[in-house]
Amino acid sequence: MKAGIFYTAAIVGTLLAAPALAQDMTVTLTDPVWNGKKVPASQVCERFGGKGAVSPSMLVSNLPDGVVAIDVWFSDDNNERMNWGGHGKVKYIVPAGSTSFELKSFPAESDDLPDGVISVRDQKGAQWSGTNGAYLPPCSGGRGHVYSAYILARDADDDRVGPRLNIKFGSF
Repeated sequence: MKAGIFYTAAIVGTLLAAPALAQDMTVTLTDPVWNGKKVPASQVCERFGGKGAVSPSMLVSNLPDGVVAIDVWFSDDNNERMNWGGHGKVKYIVPAGSTSFELKSFPAESDDLPDGVISVRDQKGAQWSGTNGAYLPPCSGGRGHVYSAYILARDADDDRVGPRLNIKFGSF
C-alpha cells in the first residue's frame, strides 16, 4: 500500500510540475519606434500622412515543437470588419527546429513581400486606403482605434500549435 501511495504521489507531483517547466510562447515588438501604446506618425496609412510605413517587426519566442509557419493577422480592434485580420493576413515560413523566429517587417500597402512571407489574404480596406496589399497600416484617421496582430504557430498539417497570441501595436 505504501508503494502505491508513493508512486501515485510521484506521478501527480510530476504532472503538476510539468507546466511550470514548460515556457509559454511569447511575442514582442522589436522595432523601437513601436511602443505598443501610440502608433508612430510615420507608420500610418498614406491617406493620413504615413510615409514608408512597414509592418511592425516582432520576435516570437519559445515556439512549440513542430512549428513550420507562423500566421499573422493584422487587425483594427475597434472595427468589426477590420478585426481578425482585416488589415491583412500573412504566413511566415519557419525553419524546422526553430525555438524562436523574427517576423521581419515588409512594406505596407504593397504586395512586395520578402522571401519566406506569403500573403494569405490582402487587407480589406483598399477602398479606404486606395491601395491593395498584404498589410494595411493603421488607417482610422486618428480616432483612437487600437491596432494589433494575432499570432498563430502552425505545424506541417496547418494545425495551430500552442496559444493564439495578441500583441498591441498602439492606438491611432
